[in-house]
Amino acid sequence: MAYFIALLVLVFAMFPYTQLYPLETYNQPYAVMTGAVFCAIMPAMVLQMPRSDRLALIGLAVLGMVFFLIEVPQGLDEREVLYLGAYVTPLITVPPLLYVMRNRPATARRLLTWAILAWILVGMIQRFIDLTFLNFLVTQSEDLSVNIAASGRGVLGFAPEPTHHGLQMIVLSASLMLMKGNRAVVALGLASAALLAGSSFAVLAMALGMLVWAASSPLKRSWFFLLAITGILLSNFLPLILAGDSRLVLLIERFYYSGFEVFLADASANMRFSGIIMPIRESFANGLLPLGLSWQNWLEMRSRILVENGWIFSLSETGPASGWGLVLAQTGFFGLPVLFVFAKRLLVDFADSQAGVLTASAFFAFLGQLYLATPSFSIVYAAAIWSLLQRRARRLPAPPGAPAPRLAAPVPAAQPRFPAPLSRPAGAAAGPLNRQSPIRPFLQKDRP
Repeated sequence: MAYFIALLVLVFAMFPYTQLYPLETYNQPYAVMTGAVFCAIMPAMVLQMPRSDRLALIGLAVLGMVFFLIEVPQGLDEREVLYLGAYVTPLITVPPLLYVMRNRPATARRLLTWAILAWILVGMIQRFIDLTFLNFLVTQSEDLSVNIAASGRGVLGFAPEPTHHGLQMIVLSASLMLMKGNRAVVALGLASAALLAGSSFAVLAMALGMLVWAASSPLKRSWFFLLAITGILLSNFLPLILAGDSRLVLLIERFYYSGFEVFLADASANMRFSGIIMPIRESFANGLLPLGLSWQNWLEMRSRILVENGWIFSLSETGPASGWGLVLAQTGFFGLPVLFVFAKRLLVDFADSQAGVLTASAFFAFLGQLYLATPSFSIVYAAAIWSLLQRRARRLPAPPGAPAPRLAAPVPAAQPRFPAPLSRPAGAAAGPLNRQSPIRPFLQKDRP
């Protein structure tokens, strides 16, 4: 029973925006609901995680509950209830996902592979055949995908906007890579983030992830810089693959001519860049004092940031547009240890392997548009824990009760070239002579 519930959590986490019932929110609650059922059935699964991860997930949930209860006497807003999801979702959804990965790793790999291929297939149909294909699963607006395509952006896939489509492909690809899945499928998933989703932020997250990964061992990975130059040159051919008015193409061309000034000239790029940087910068400027879950406190901080920084076009009114920035701004120095553990898992622990490119890209995905309330974070985090547990298992010596490894049988002494002479055993009755076979001792079993 617990296994099938855990499988449902994995399926809902791979398609976190699919609406079984229309709700006015991006993240759907189905993964959290089924995850809560799993945790009620198997609460001990939390204890099977590494200590640092267990403490980080529990600490994040406790922080969210404490700051949420502080706001209760002052009256709650719907936005503040949604904030709470960023704190409790990882604790509820990571255990069932890790349960599937530990007990049925082949099943987890197969489901991740199918999910990536499903996202790609739907994206291709929307890109080349019908823009509105399966849009009813993520939005109630019939014109949303058409308007997005007219603006030069990519297709929706199973997401409410192309950016979330592209970032979801990075997360699923990183999870499959950590699970040692098919690398061709991983490459297809990453390619679809740029060619189908057409997400400039997804491309930026992958570029930053590769840069951080290469910088962790610059001498060993000096080939990266040659690859980066080649990638820049090949990007000139993007207009041949994407539409000429593609937003990704336009941003790359602007970057060629104006460099980082593109973040000041383009309204959307300006909002995304400032939405990531400013909440984190403001938190450190305020001495990491907690802002709390109050939505009004964020609106006041937002107004102050806009007044003091005239180069910013606008900031999101719903909250900091950053998964890490939301936790840091609302919990201040209390949330630093938790974020440190998460950053270590995604940026440091896999820096020595090729999976580190994608885990670092996933880190920047949650630094940007994806919140920790998105169950996608739980997938890549559970996959990271699984990979670390596999590493530790290979390093540990065999337990005392384990059978010793089988050694090769001793080589028998050389036998005489000629057969043994005919002989009669002492005291034997007269009769035909017996010849003793030279291989008979090896055919007999050893007696205790």
